[in-house]
Parts: sequence; structure tokens; C-alpha cells
Amino acid sequence: MLAVTSQNGGTAYSTFKDFRVQVAGKTGTADIDNTGKIANGWFVGFAPYSQPEIAVAVVIEKGGSGQYA
Repeated sequence: MLAVTSQNGGTAYSTFKDFRVQVAGKTGTADIDNTGKIANGWFVGFAPYSQPEIAVAVVIEKGGSGQYA
């Protein structure tokens, strides 16, 4: 989960790369139709990485790829 937010190429890296607090998270895409053209995007994460105090979950209905969440 740390690689998603802190390593170049991670799906949430561009969002969290300059944060002062180290965040860990996971993005995802959930298809909601049989064609694969409509999907919900989601993100779940926590911070700070070493001693978590905050957890968050985001879902964007029909938002496409999880990288947008």
C-alpha cells in the first residue's frame, strides 16, 4: 500500500508525492455494467504510515478508474 502512494508509477503517487505525512493506500476500479465501460473508482488509505491515526475511504460512483478517487 505504501508503494501506491510513494513510488513513481503508483496509481496515487502523483497525488501524494509531496505530502509531508507518509500515506499508504490502494486504488481500485469496480465495473458496474457487463460491458466494462462504466465503473466506480475507489481509494482507501491511512496515515501516517508508521503509526496510523487517520483512515479514509472514497468511492466515486461512475467515476471511472480508481486513480481519480
